Amino acid sequence: MWGHHDSHYGGFVLVLTAVLHVCTGLRLQPCRSGVVEVLEGSNSFSFTCDQYSNAITWYYKTRRSLEQIIGTCDATACQATGIPPGLFSLTFLTASSSRVNLTNQVTERRYGITYRCADSQTTDRCQVDIVSHAVLPPAGASVTEARWALQGTSDVTSVFSSLGRYSCQWREADQSGQVISAIEGVLTLSPVISDSSNTQNRTGTCTLSKSLPTLDGNYTYSVVVSPGQTVRVGGAVHIVRPVTPRVTCSPSPWVPENTDVICTCSTQSVGRPEGRLRWFRGKINTINSGNYGDTRLTLTSQRMTRADHNVTTFRCDVEWAESITEESYTAQVGYAVSPPIFTVTSSTVRENQSVAFTCRADGRPTPNITLVNRDTGRQLRRQSSPLSYSVSRARCEDAGVYTCSASNGIGPDQVETIKFLVNCEPRTQEGQSDPARLPALTFMGDSETLMFSTIAYPTPASFNLTFLGSTYTSNTPSVIAADIDAVVFCRQSPTQVHIASCYVVVFNVTSASAAGYYRVTLANDQGEGNFVFQIRLSDTEGEISESGTDQSSVSLAPIAALSAVLVALLLAIVILTVWLWRRGWVLPCVSPDGTSSPSVSRRLSKETPAADYYLTPVSGRRDTVPRFAAPTGPYDSLQMDDVNVRSPYAEIGHHDNQPPHASRGAEPAYSNTRPQEETNDNSSSYLELV
Repeated sequence: MWGHHDSHYGGFVLVLTAVLHVCTGLRLQPCRSGVVEVLEGSNSFSFTCDQYSNAITWYYKTRRSLEQIIGTCDATACQATGIPPGLFSLTFLTASSSRVNLTNQVTERRYGITYRCADSQTTDRCQVDIVSHAVLPPAGASVTEARWALQGTSDVTSVFSSLGRYSCQWREADQSGQVISAIEGVLTLSPVISDSSNTQNRTGTCTLSKSLPTLDGNYTYSVVVSPGQTVRVGGAVHIVRPVTPRVTCSPSPWVPENTDVICTCSTQSVGRPEGRLRWFRGKINTINSGNYGDTRLTLTSQRMTRADHNVTTFRCDVEWAESITEESYTAQVGYAVSPPIFTVTSSTVRENQSVAFTCRADGRPTPNITLVNRDTGRQLRRQSSPLSYSVSRARCEDAGVYTCSASNGIGPDQVETIKFLVNCEPRTQEGQSDPARLPALTFMGDSETLMFSTIAYPTPASFNLTFLGSTYTSNTPSVIAADIDAVVFCRQSPTQVHIASCYVVVFNVTSASAAGYYRVTLANDQGEGNFVFQIRLSDTEGEISESGTDQSSVSLAPIAALSAVLVALLLAIVILTVWLWRRGWVLPCVSPDGTSSPSVSRRLSKETPAADYYLTPVSGRRDTVPRFAAPTGPYDSLQMDDVNVRSPYAEIGHHDNQPPHASRGAEPAYSNTRPQEETNDNSSSYLELV
C-alpha cells in the first residue's frame, strides 16, 4: 500500500492539526498551537498519544492520498498494520499511551504526512512543518535615521518551510538591553520556480519602518527571521528630546483693534536629531518655519482686528519626532459689541410645543444679553453671551416680537428681533368659563355693536351665530338666529398678536322674539371657541308684533325725514309703473303670461327654512328701521292685479348668490370678512345675515 502511494509523496507537505482536550480524552503531542516544526533530516522525532482509556488507532495521510492505518494500541499492547518499511515504528508505552517514531526518511522535504490518533469517541491530529532554518549574513542588518523615522533592513541568504510559514521581526531594546517592543517586519522572498516537489530554499530581505522613539536614550535594534529564530543585530540610535519652547508677545495683555502683534519663540535645544521651530496661526496654518538647528524664531507682524478676538491663536512648536508645543497665545482685542446672532428653533409653533431661543454677540468685554417679549414688555432673561431661553410648553400668550439686545459699555447697544407666533384655537381670556359669558347687547333701533377680546392665532376667520332662547343654561339647545340681521368679524390686536378683537354688529331686528341669548362661535385653522351673550330690546324701540310691524314711531327727526323721502320715492315709482303699464308697457319683473316670479329673498323668521338663509354682501348703508309687512294706504286703488306680484327676473340674483352647500333643514354657515376701507364713493361691504 505504501509503495502504491510512494510516487505521490514528493512535494507533499506534512500537516499536523492539534486538538487539545482540556477535561478528558486522548492527546497527541507535541503540538504547540497546532503546528510542530521538524528540522529536515531529523531521525529522532516522535509523536505520543496518551490519556486514552479505550483502544486507539494510529493514522497517517499524505496530501495526495487517502488516510492509511499505521496500527492499533490497547491497554496491553500495540499492533502495527500496513506500515511501509523504514518510515514509522509503533511503540507501546502504558495502558493509556503509545508512540509513533519518525525516521529520517519521512522528515525529508519530499514527504508530507498527517498523523492522527483516535478512539471510539475522540480524535487528535498533528501537523508537521519540515523546515530549514534561516541563514543571515553576519553583517547583513542595519538601521538608519531618516528625519523622524527609523529604517531597517536585513538580507536573508536561505530559508525553507514545507508549509510556507515565514516571518521576520525587529526587536527594540533600551540601553540596558531589555527588549521594550517587537515590531513585525516586512519579509520579501524570492519567487518560487515552478516545482511540484516544493523543495527550494528561499532568499529575500526583511525591512523595518517606524517612527523614532520620543524618550531620551540609546536604542538597539535586531532582526529575527523564522523558521529557525535566527537573530542579527542591526544597529543603534541616540535620542535627545527638544526643550519646550517659550513664547513672548507684545503689546500685552491686550492688543488694540487694528494694531500689529509681534511674538518671539525660543528654546534651549531643538533635540537630536535636530528639529526646527515653526509658527502657526490657528491649528494648521503655518506662518513661517526656521532652519533645522536654530533655537530662536520671530513671528512677523500680524494685524489684529475685532474678528481676531479670542479666535486668532498663535503657537510655536518644535518640528521633531513628535510636536513639542508651548502654550498658545490668543489675541485679546477690545472692541464694541457686534450685532447679535438671534435664532429660534421654530418661528411658528402649535400651542404646547417646545421652543428654544439662542442669542449671542461678539465684543470685548463679553456682552450682556437681554431677552424681552416686546408685546408684553416682559424681560425673560439677562446674562452674559451666549444666552439660551427655552419654553417647554408654549402658550398663545408667549407669542410676540422678541428682542435680543447686547451691550458691553463700548459703543451703542445692538438689537435683533424675531417675530414668534403660537398657533392656537380661539379661547377665552384666562380665568373665564367656556363658553365665555359676554356683556348683554341692548338693541336701540339702530345698529348696535358688541366688542370682546379672545386669545387666538391665526385671527378667527370663520363665524357662526346661533339662537339659544330667552333663557340660557349649559344644556340649552340652539336654533338658527333667524330674527336678526347681524355680522361677526375679528381683527388682530395691533400690539399683541395673540389677541383678537371681535365684533358682533346687530343692525336689524325683525321680531320681538329675537330677544334672548346667542352663541357666537369663532374658528380658525386650529379649532373653535364659543361665547354667549344676550340681546335685549330697548323700551324706546316699541313693541314688535309677530308680523314684524312696528307699532311705535321713531322719535328721531333725521330718521323720520329719511323715511318720508323713501315713501315718497316709492309712491312715485308705483305711479310711474302703473301709468306705463296702462299704455302697453310690460314691466321687466312680469313674465309674459302675466304671473310674477318667486321672491328674491324671504324675511328671516323662525318659520322660514334654514336653507334660505345665507350671508351676502350688502351696501354700506345700515337700515335703522326694521323690515315690516307691506303697508296699506290711500294709494291701494292705483294698484293693478300685477302689482305686488314677483318678477320672473328676481330669482336670477337669488340663485346666483345662493351658497352651493345650503340645503333645507341645515344650519347655515356664517362667515364674515372685515369691513373694507372707505373708497371715493363712501361705500363698504359687510357679510350680512339676510
